[in-house]
Amino acid sequence: MATVCIADDDVTSRQTLRAIVSAEGHEVVEAADGAEALRAVNERAVDLLLTDIFMPGIEGLEVIRILRESHPRLTVIAFTAGSTFTAYETLNWARTYGVAGALTKPFSREEVLGEVRRALPAA
Repeated sequence: MATVCIADDDVTSRQTLRAIVSAEGHEVVEAADGAEALRAVNERAVDLLLTDIFMPGIEGLEVIRILRESHPRLTVIAFTAGSTFTAYETLNWARTYGVAGALTKPFSREEVLGEVRRALPAA
């Protein structure tokens, strides 16, 4: 199975995603913000990053941009609830960075599993 890093400043979202992803047999590493996500990916072999776009400090789009340079093969799924911009606009920006999938909060267990399974077909 895969190692998945879940980056979100909302603890409830992280716990929900952890429960969904770990129930599929994947190891989960949590990150409460972008800096923690970067640290987690740099410190261990991570197969998939699930990242919120809007987080304090280093936002998700910046995390994706940085990791595209340092870990170009890392698979990323972005998610957001939106903010000033619509979720659609924000996730389209994430797609320009080459994310494998995108989710809009609130998401269902089935939506998360569908994106994870598409991103990690061999896992």
